Amino acid sequence: MIEYQRVKLIISYDGTPFHGFQRQENAVTVQETLENALRSLFGYEICVGGCSRTDAGVHAEYFATHFDIPASFPAERLFCALNPFLPETIRAYESSCMPEQFNSRFCCRSKTYRYDFVTAHVPSPFYVNRAWQLNFRLDAGKMNKAAGGFTGIHDFKSFMASGSEVSSTVRTVNSASIVETNSGEIQKISFYINADGFLYNMVRIIAGTLVYISEGKLSPDVSEIITAKNRAAAGITAPPYGLYLYKVYYDDVQTKN
Repeated sequence: MIEYQRVKLIISYDGTPFHGFQRQENAVTVQETLENALRSLFGYEICVGGCSRTDAGVHAEYFATHFDIPASFPAERLFCALNPFLPETIRAYESSCMPEQFNSRFCCRSKTYRYDFVTAHVPSPFYVNRAWQLNFRLDAGKMNKAAGGFTGIHDFKSFMASGSEVSSTVRTVNSASIVETNSGEIQKISFYINADGFLYNMVRIIAGTLVYISEGKLSPDVSEIITAKNRAAAGITAPPYGLYLYKVYYDDVQTKN
């Protein structure tokens, strides 16, 4: 009888050619591609679970997955063995044995997303599908001040795409900040946000709202938008290609040595 072990695999991927992480009919997804690679390596079907359901075009720098493989296979070497079976748009770079109850989605303590903006008079070919490119400069100071207003426990209904079905729209944002980097006429702004969970399109709507605040279309006092609990009170939904799942956090006690 074959004994199995639960494995956590960390991957990063360019979301451009994929219709998100979760498997779909008639669409190429990260989950399907990863499962195909595992089938090529082990010779049988392996079901992969993921820490998030990223949308089409969204990228991931640190994405956690979990699944079971034979206990005889060295878990810490799995990422090396798997990479030759993966396309260049997906890379595995860390793997470890976990307790059998570990679930990359439900055991997650918090996640950090990053949203990248690039401003320049002429769009750069190097940021195509990598950032939201704008032809006007953004007010990083105003955006950073507004970002701080998202921290804490709030009802983020104003920042959820319509049609979503969730039991609660309350989330705890631990941190939210803006980092600005300038190189010549190119201005790059990265928005970082860490929370215990996110609503559908929440980060992209907040990103679009920050742009509106920078332009003066909305008040920097985001408490008014939060209190409204109305999607129409917030800004536009930023495009997916500027969004990155930046890091996923787990308690150390969940790791099996």
